[in-house]
Amino acid sequence: YIAPKYTLWSACLRKSETGHFLGFDERVTIQEALYAQTMGSAYAAFEEDIKGSIEVGKYADMVVWSDDMYSIPLNDIKDLYVISTIVAGTVYNNPNVGVDHTYEANQPSGFHLHQNYPNPFNAKTQITFEIPQRSHVQINVLNVRGQLIQRVMDKNLLTGKHEIVFDATLLSSGIYFYQMKTERFTQINKMLLLK
Repeated sequence: YIAPKYTLWSACLRKSETGHFLGFDERVTIQEALYAQTMGSAYAAFEEDIKGSIEVGKYADMVVWSDDMYSIPLNDIKDLYVISTIVAGTVYNNPNVGVDHTYEANQPSGFHLHQNYPNPFNAKTQITFEIPQRSHVQINVLNVRGQLIQRVMDKNLLTGKHEIVFDATLLSSGIYFYQMKTERFTQINKMLLLK
């Protein structure tokens, strides 16, 4: 018996529908490949460690593979490719263009931190941001003196649009700032907490 995480290492070197090998930044991670295996030939992603990320009205990003990982021989795992990708509710599955090309066209052209919503807010607000490349992202909440109140996020993320819910239940009413920080970019926006 070979543990699935070792058999899927080769699955991380993916090809698009057209046979184009995906670049390093476009490959799935071992963890993503394991998620795909646990659901047969589909994988849905949520930020499950962030409270409120799975709720009515939210979309899961999902990849559908060319075959079911449970039914193919071990040696064929390396030949799996993406049939379609669902990103924010939009399906990309053009048979004439590899998924990697279609998906790439919809990637953000730059870093951007959107205004939180709702604002003003009571207890919880959504913070949305975009990154044009794989990056280590920190989302920090600061007081009016610029002191760190809470680090809301501190992790590596893939290219795309991301959203998190900030829970300010333990904070008092007032003006706060939220900061997006990467290796190449920093932006700060203002938000108002009303209780």
